[in-house]
Amino acid sequence: MMERFGRFEFHQQGSADDIGNIWSQTQAPLQPFASADPDGFLVALARVVLPVGGWVVCGASRTIFNVLSPSESVRQHPSYNTIMNASLEFLRTSGMPSIMLNGYEEAHLLASGGTLNAWATWPPTPSQEKAPIAELLPDETRRVAQLTSGPDSNVILVRQVSDGRYCALIDSQSSDKDPRRVQREWQSAGFLYELYITIGRLLLTPPYWYDRELEPYFPLPRPRI
Repeated sequence: MMERFGRFEFHQQGSADDIGNIWSQTQAPLQPFASADPDGFLVALARVVLPVGGWVVCGASRTIFNVLSPSESVRQHPSYNTIMNASLEFLRTSGMPSIMLNGYEEAHLLASGGTLNAWATWPPTPSQEKAPIAELLPDETRRVAQLTSGPDSNVILVRQVSDGRYCALIDSQSSDKDPRRVQREWQSAGFLYELYITIGRLLLTPPYWYDRELEPYFPLPRPRI
């Protein structure tokens, strides 16, 4: 149950599960125990999940938020702290960006003496000589990233505009109900090199598809989970 819920929390898009089934089969059955005996629930949960680790302990940490809405007494419970520490270490060592932590996870990290800046080591930004970028041709619009595999995925394009700036455009559906594609300016810079740095830092990790010239500008590798 905990592994299934943990994986769903981070990979909802494309999952064979839907939120209704996930809730009724992995969360709702635990609510009576958690409500009646929060301390006993935390102890029992820790005893089951900690020897396994990985997605199991990650799912357990997220389950606590759902079935207990952690109060101060819950957050001070040894089993809560042990589960949270194990889950955060799993996410960190698997390359998960800190931006994907929820509020409780971030609060626990900071309360434990950690920092978001130290969550992962960012390599230095490559020079343009080490990671060259082909100059845009006149009137060229270059596709540099596609966020997901779906036909409705947002796509990032770059082009030079009339005032000499370089801009990144997001090509997306007009709305959930209107599949027509529209483009809007997202970021801009005076140089293409600066624009690639900005795109890489905002995306953090490589998406579903990306131009190979953009790859060196992602500060973090694709998560291993």
